[in-house]
Amino acid sequence: MTKLDINRKHLDTILRDLNNTFYLSPYVGFQVAWDAIIKMANHFPQNTELDRLVSLLKIIPEEKVKDILSDPALDELLNLQPPLETILSNQHEYIDADRTSYELKELGRLRIIDPRAALINLTHILKRIHDRRVHGFKTPNGSRDEGIFRASLRLLYRLGGFAAESLRANQ
Repeated sequence: MTKLDINRKHLDTILRDLNNTFYLSPYVGFQVAWDAIIKMANHFPQNTELDRLVSLLKIIPEEKVKDILSDPALDELLNLQPPLETILSNQHEYIDADRTSYELKELGRLRIIDPRAALINLTHILKRIHDRRVHGFKTPNGSRDEGIFRASLRLLYRLGGFAAESLRANQ
């Protein structure tokens, strides 16, 4: 892989933001952690945000990927009852329950046989949670949403920390 041109001070600022999520509510911390990961992904030259994000995920060593996928926070998301994104929180929200159910089952299966694919799948799910938050369908007050954001924030924090380590190693 080609060395990336990463400003060390910029990466330190991103890591500081990520570390500050410990002092924020899960609702706010989720957004800060998501933004930090996107800022790291923006060091890659691909055209779309999703492609840059996948490139960032690909530099994380496989043992770290497995570490993320073995975090109890992932099981919290996988085992939510009722399942993740099967309840409308707003009359304007659209849910593709079949797609979400498939992705969650696939994530559970892939984390054993293809951890990197599982991490990419997880990131797609986290992006949809992010999009629901941004568009106002998830709130800081719902107890279900609180659990979703708490588990998602933990996963984003770990993903971001390992991504930053990998970026530093690639400087």
